[in-house]
Amino acid sequence: ENFDKSHYISSIKTEISIDEFTTESSINLFDNKEVEFYFNDLFLLCPSAFSSPFRYNSDLIKQAHAKAVYNKNLDLILDFINQHFDISIEKIDMIEIEGISRFLV
Repeated sequence: ENFDKSHYISSIKTEISIDEFTTESSINLFDNKEVEFYFNDLFLLCPSAFSSPFRYNSDLIKQAHAKAVYNKNLDLILDFINQHFDISIEKIDMIEIEGISRFLV
């Protein structure tokens, strides 16, 4: 791609296919500015949020956790993580130590 690569970290590229529909998107990550999003089409599959070490949003993650607890979905989320990412994770809790909230996995 042709863009200013100063402070460039990496890119995340995705291709999504649902039945006959296919679309692509990319995200360019930098250490000194906001990410750059590029996409061909806007297609809403389901409500979701993306967080990474480069765009960490603790309020968003806390809200998502609270909603999962309220809706009693933590077991479903843990099952999904075990099936698709890491079978060794047994539990995920949000704890507070000295006024700082964090996840204990």
